[in-house]
Amino acid sequence: MKNFFKNRFKISEERLSVCRRCDRFNPRNSQCSECGCFMDYKTLLPFVSCPLDKWKEFEEKEDK
Repeated sequence: MKNFFKNRFKISEERLSVCRRCDRFNPRNSQCSECGCFMDYKTLLPFVSCPLDKWKEFEEKEDK
């Protein structure tokens, strides 16, 4: 989980770029019409995912 918070803005931007290309995204208020969430905020949360499966919740990868 610490990797998510360390890279949260990078991960959020990656998620948000997916949302911006989606036809369910409203750019006027950055809201998803599928789930009703404001994506500027939702993409910052580690334990959430896109209801259309366009991006998943964050999974910690172990360094070996």
